[in-house]
Amino acid sequence: MPRKRGRGSSQSPWPLITFSVLTCLTAIFAVFAYTSYEAVDRYTQTAEAANKRKSQLDNEKRQFEQSYRELAERSFGSSAADDHSKLITQVDASLRSKLAEPRLSRMKNYANFSSGHEFLHDELRDADRRSMTLESQVASLNSELDTARRQYENDLTTVTDAVNEKQQELEQQVAGLDEIIKRKEQKIGEVTQEYGRRDDENRQEKRDRASYRRNQENEIKETISQIDSLQRDAVRLAAKKFEIEDGEIVELVDGGEGALINIGRQDGLREGVTFSIYDSLTGADYDKLPKGYFEVVRIDGARKAYGRLSKTSIGDPVVPGDLLFNPIWSPGGSQSVAYVGEILLDKDSQHDNEAFERLIKLNGGEIASKVDMLSGAVEGEIGPTTGWLVLGSIPEANTSEHVSDKDQKRAVLISAKSKMQAEARAAGVREIDYRNFLTYMGFDSPPLRVKSGDENLQFFGKPRERLAPKGASTTDY
Repeated sequence: MPRKRGRGSSQSPWPLITFSVLTCLTAIFAVFAYTSYEAVDRYTQTAEAANKRKSQLDNEKRQFEQSYRELAERSFGSSAADDHSKLITQVDASLRSKLAEPRLSRMKNYANFSSGHEFLHDELRDADRRSMTLESQVASLNSELDTARRQYENDLTTVTDAVNEKQQELEQQVAGLDEIIKRKEQKIGEVTQEYGRRDDENRQEKRDRASYRRNQENEIKETISQIDSLQRDAVRLAAKKFEIEDGEIVELVDGGEGALINIGRQDGLREGVTFSIYDSLTGADYDKLPKGYFEVVRIDGARKAYGRLSKTSIGDPVVPGDLLFNPIWSPGGSQSVAYVGEILLDKDSQHDNEAFERLIKLNGGEIASKVDMLSGAVEGEIGPTTGWLVLGSIPEANTSEHVSDKDQKRAVLISAKSKMQAEARAAGVREIDYRNFLTYMGFDSPPLRVKSGDENLQFFGKPRERLAPKGASTTDY
């Protein structure tokens, strides 16, 4: 069974070319035949007019001969052909003289035979003259008719020869086109067969590629899932450690209530900046509480500052060499912070977001992104240069059926929190609870308690006592 041509295969153009050539040659032949027909028709009309004129002249001649015979019968009472011939001979013989011609011309009445003969002689001569004229006209028309007939025959021969020549050329061209069409159709058949074969190969290749693409997409999805998991693990692991300490305790003064540190004016340190203090051996671990807090009171030099210690423990006192950490401030630079939710710095149940922002700026940081508490719009954006996403408190759900402003604020904050957390994960930004963040900053008045979790700490209002996080071993403290 021949293969059907698939979509996109083109029809052969040669039948259309052959039809166009035949149409053009037919039009040329029609114009040529019409021109020849007009010439032949002209000659035919001329011949018909000559024949008609000849017939008219023949009729006039017969009428004249009839009139002549009637006149002879009336004059001589004889209609015999031999008498008529004799009479003509006598008349021609006796009336050769031109004496009677002037006075007997067209004479209707004659008194004697001689005058009648003379009258008849004149009539016969006029008749002969008219007959000769008519014969001359007939001969002229016959000559014209013969000329027209010969011209017509010549033109017809020329036209016939031209038509035969064109017909032969047309037949040759048609034969050539038929041969070309035959070769093209054979070529089209081969191309169609090749196209069908390649189409089958392309379809199979398309199916293979689709299968390969699905496999690749599945592998990509698995890889992306693994990358996301690794990124989450990396963020979670990175969130448990500070990269590098900001400074260290050099000397304790004021009976252990104050200390000198090895950073100062040259590092961009300012009064009011706070640090959390960790042991030099263990470093800063988010799962552990700091040994205490240090607040800069006075800048004493390029690499020296004095400050106040707080929340230290007798069981694990601050000693020279202990490390200072601040999640925002660093020598010669700082990090930007994004936060979402309500930041509570005291116990009045009102958010202290503005005070929190001032605290960030006091430690040299900037606010990269936040949620406007009035409009609920997210201001700014989280990017690779953002250091932290601080998660504030979300208002509790209303237990009554009435929808309050608090419920609307809660919905807005939950939506903004989801959006900002997605941006933080995409940019590799660490997330941290605001209470832990304040603790690591060395803030002196953190809330009494935070919720338990992987990175949440617990405080029980004992200013000089440090407790281990939930699930940790007490031997580490």
